[in-house]
Amino acid sequence: YPPPREKCAGPSCTNPYKYRDSKTKVPLCSLQCYKAVQENIAAETTC
Repeated sequence: YPPPREKCAGPSCTNPYKYRDSKTKVPLCSLQCYKAVQENIAAETTC
């Protein structure tokens, strides 16, 4: 059997991922999680 899929990188999300961000390669399950992760990255880089 294949290994279990990685979980989505979205905050407080436990779904298995379906997509990967083309720039950062983080696993994502939905557009909502993508936007949440992008907001977190933007907040971290502005400091």
